[in-house]
Amino acid sequence: MCRGLEEGLICPYCGTHIADGLTICPACHADLTKAVLDASAIQTERYCKSCGALIPEGATVCPNCGMPVEEEAIQPAEKAAVQLQQQQEKPHLASAIPAASDPYSATTANERMPRRRVFLVSFIAALIVVGGAVLLITQPWNPDPYSLKATEAADTSMAGFPGERSKLASQDSDINDATKNGDQQIFEEVNNYYADLGDLKDKLYSSEQSLRDALDSRNPDYTQGYQTAQQDANDLSNLINKIQDIDTSTGTYNDDINNITTLGNWLRNWSDELMNAWAKANGGDTDKDDVLFGLDSAKRDDGKNSYQALFEQNYDSWKPQEKDSSDSDSGDSNDSDSNNSSGSGNSDSAGSDANNSN
Repeated sequence: MCRGLEEGLICPYCGTHIADGLTICPACHADLTKAVLDASAIQTERYCKSCGALIPEGATVCPNCGMPVEEEAIQPAEKAAVQLQQQQEKPHLASAIPAASDPYSATTANERMPRRRVFLVSFIAALIVVGGAVLLITQPWNPDPYSLKATEAADTSMAGFPGERSKLASQDSDINDATKNGDQQIFEEVNNYYADLGDLKDKLYSSEQSLRDALDSRNPDYTQGYQTAQQDANDLSNLINKIQDIDTSTGTYNDDINNITTLGNWLRNWSDELMNAWAKANGGDTDKDDVLFGLDSAKRDDGKNSYQALFEQNYDSWKPQEKDSSDSDSGDSNDSDSNNSSGSGNSDSAGSDANNSN
């Protein structure tokens, strides 16, 4: 060992200070017992201080000059071995807890330096990679990205002579001419729905004739006719919903809207009776009178369905006519007076039947 026993032990392998009672170096984990015994074994030879002769082990006087061997002639290494052996024989509770290394010792600092150096190098490398990627994405390779200089010469040949403009670019008269006003859009909707009602009337008439023919046949097939009647009923219901959604805020075509609404209700009443008849036939009812009971009960003397007859009587006279929006107020009053004066018999009967059907 390198120090006195009163100052504690020093590891002969790494130089770490070792607390009393430890037999294993806490830094390099070397066996201190073996090291002390080896040192004591090497330094067991003794020499006489008077004549320098070698003193045999266990002798108390010099065999050469006869001088007594002093106690201090025992080497410090031997004393250290004896003291270490005594410390090992004494039980110490503190020896079970490993001594904490000094956080500020040179050994600890040297052990931590490689780890800190690796972390610092890794952080700098990551910072360079991330910064380069951000620079590559956000900054195009333009030598003058913020240059305010013009790259092309401006054409000044017409400077001071801009010419004449009759209107601003935003005031496009062509778009204004092509835009339709609200009354024109309403008239187109009313006129289109009026034509669709005429087509559906023809489909309902054809469906009723198909049902009567199938009931008179020997091997009737009602499946196709029943599906066709269902489709016609759905189309009619959707058309009436569209008529009810027409904008009536201007009031110009309110009379026409009411007229086609009445026409649609007559067709819907006729369609409901027709659907009931098709459902009975398709369900296996073979009694012709029972199947056609609803349709025949609504028949007139001329053989037509009453709702069909009302529709045909008023369809042509209720054809929508385009009106001038500027004369909407006067036009509405004149049209209502003319409708009340002309064809009073048909209008009165049609209006009363429409109210009853609704």
